[in-house]
Amino acid sequence: MSALDRYRPQIATVMDWEQATQLGEVLEWAEEASQYVERIVIIPKVIGGITSIPQKIGGKEIILGFSVPTKYGGTPIPDWEYWGRPVHLLGGSPEKQMLYWKLLSCQCDVVSCDGNYIAMLALRANRIWSATGYQAKLSEITGMQKAQDMPYRCFDISCRNYKIMWGQTE
Repeated sequence: MSALDRYRPQIATVMDWEQATQLGEVLEWAEEASQYVERIVIIPKVIGGITSIPQKIGGKEIILGFSVPTKYGGTPIPDWEYWGRPVHLLGGSPEKQMLYWKLLSCQCDVVSCDGNYIAMLALRANRIWSATGYQAKLSEITGMQKAQDMPYRCFDISCRNYKIMWGQTE
């Protein structure tokens, strides 16, 4: 919570709700986090439990985290349990996130998604993500072989491409 207090992000996740007995603890974390953020993401992993999650805590909107299925995991909860609630897409490639946005948006308000995939491309390999599926190395585009800020440049360009995919031009 000290990091939330220091940086005051607009949105923050709390611990995943993995066991039915954890709901009280998850809601306590959300209550504490509500002092520092505008929106809170709760990541439900208990089938049949979403109706137990309030719409607001501490006057702040609760968003449900939907783990996009990947080889590392995914939500065990059927998509219809999310219906009518705001959703944040967690994990997965941008293409997979777009697919799940299309699947969920007819019944949910998909309000945000993470950029972990494009961050990992940039940090681990100095690669840029593009909506065509091509992942270029920054050195292939610019001829620049080494620069301390290469991962940041890659991430910046990938974020711009990501926004274009989502139809945002600014």
